[in-house]
Amino acid sequence: MSLSSSKQIEAQVSAIRRSMKSGSRYFAIRATDVWNGPDRLMIDGAEHLVFPCVSDLQVRESFLRAEADNKPAVLLCSMAENTLGDDVLSRFAKHKVFAPQLREMVAELFSARIIDPRVLKTKPLMNGLLEKVPVQGYAPVPGGTLDLQTAWLTLLSQIIGETVEFPSLTQVLEWSLSPDRQRRLMEMEPDLKAAFTEWFVRARGEPARFIMAALECEFPPSGRRKGLLFAELTLGEVAQNTALIQHNCSTGGFCY
Repeated sequence: MSLSSSKQIEAQVSAIRRSMKSGSRYFAIRATDVWNGPDRLMIDGAEHLVFPCVSDLQVRESFLRAEADNKPAVLLCSMAENTLGDDVLSRFAKHKVFAPQLREMVAELFSARIIDPRVLKTKPLMNGLLEKVPVQGYAPVPGGTLDLQTAWLTLLSQIIGETVEFPSLTQVLEWSLSPDRQRRLMEMEPDLKAAFTEWFVRARGEPARFIMAALECEFPPSGRRKGLLFAELTLGEVAQNTALIQHNCSTGGFCY
């Protein structure tokens, strides 16, 4: 992956700094995408200059500009490390260009000391959390532990655009009747959608798989309402769906 947001860079630099015994003023990070973010970032309470660099010469020019401003700097390097001179590398933190580090960035973003191994193993989830970082950042996790449920609910909240508690089948059914929510859910990358579906099935049972599959089908809205509602009723949630049943009956939602 490549760094695409200010929050990702801040998290990466903080993680590098915490891993060092002595300070460094220059942090080189691998970046393949064009940087369209700000040229200055506040990281760990200090202003850092940000320089996209495509050559050894640009790195050297960035050193001069940072020294003139007396500021630490983040260098987003798209060139191969072996094209840089030894004197350049010696000035970088740990004398290297860092590849984006998923675990360290996620830990910093959530102020987490411990990350559930299931979160670490689910790469689409990890990437999704990094791609959907809100402007204000994520809230620190209670007890410094990021568990699987918290990770999924946090990401789902960013995708749907509203705070999401542990979703029931009923709630996802209701999302399916909202074109905007359904669109947001279905626009997930295929690998992320598959990972979410597996987590949802483990949490809510096999009917969850049917619901996720039905959301992608080109059913007429009335047919989708009917099929999804019947999936809900297989769980004995008739009483909880009374209002939804009444709504579908009054609007003709049970008819094709």
